[in-house]
Amino acid sequence: MALQPRDRTLAPSDAVAAVTAVTAISSASPDPDPEAEILAALARGDRRGALALLVRDLGAPVYRYCRQMVEDDAIADDVQQTVFAQVYEHLGTFERRASIRSWVFTIAHHRGLDALKASRR
Repeated sequence: MALQPRDRTLAPSDAVAAVTAVTAISSASPDPDPEAEILAALARGDRRGALALLVRDLGAPVYRYCRQMVEDDAIADDVQQTVFAQVYEHLGTFERRASIRSWVFTIAHHRGLDALKASRR
């Protein structure tokens, strides 16, 4: 069975809305601070929104870090998912002793070590 290409066309109203949203974001701040966005979402009590921002900003770097540690794509993917599940679970208890990025990578490091230990058994 051959894969069919997706229809990537936008309705004119969708295109205008997308351009308007991007323009509003771009003009609001030339270089928004991702950590400030995440902290603002947490302050609003929006854990899902904060997680979405974290995955947007740190998903690929966390995966690369995990992949480098465990040297296996599938295990790295599992570790990354575990990391963001744990981040979501504990977002309400984040204490700003360090940056959110450093907190997430600390969790990634520990979950990567757990995966390495499990693979050696």
